Amino acid sequence: DGGVTFSHFGAELVPVGEPVPASFFISALEWGGGRIWAYAPNLGLFYSENNGSSFLPSELLVDVDLDDPEAGSDMPVLVNNITVNPSFPDHVLVAMNFNGVFQTFDAGDSWSNTYGDLHVSRPDSLLGLWSKTASSVMVDPDDINVLIAGFKNRGIYRTANGGINWTLVGEDQRPENLSSLVNYSFVISDAPSGEYYCQIDGWSVLVSNDEGLTW
Repeated sequence: DGGVTFSHFGAELVPVGEPVPASFFISALEWGGGRIWAYAPNLGLFYSENNGSSFLPSELLVDVDLDDPEAGSDMPVLVNNITVNPSFPDHVLVAMNFNGVFQTFDAGDSWSNTYGDLHVSRPDSLLGLWSKTASSVMVDPDDINVLIAGFKNRGIYRTANGGINWTLVGEDQRPENLSSLVNYSFVISDAPSGEYYCQIDGWSVLVSNDEGLTW
């Protein structure tokens, strides 16, 4: 009702029969396509299709160690951003600590990674070279395969084939000290088509007029 009244959701995120935590930390929240999406660390990813009256879990699991196939999968350490494709609401993307970007095309029934050529093996390292933290991700509403992601301490990466191949873009707009690149936020302009904005906390606001190819 436009902010006149608010509802509090908490216990709705806990599976029936499990104890309800005294407090909740929600690291990412998004609304789109008639669904509310929320990620609670140590509890998981949830969505509601009835305005929060009840939530269902979505089994989002990430690779523990791509250099060790026997390590299996687990819940993400942290989801930093949830993005719903405005043209195809069943297409949802999450940007995460260490595991980059995952996406679903069936409203959370199944998830796939977009490691692509960002997956570089490094078995002698505690964290493989594939381990990258994405703070935000966006998808072009006119092309489901065009994704833009902001990676911590690295910069903006773009893929035009759904995550198979990624390219570092806007390299000349990065600061000398890459540690400034932590929190990103993307916005797509309604008009003209192909105009993207990227706000980077503590650094700059960037604009692209060619679907993220140059900034």
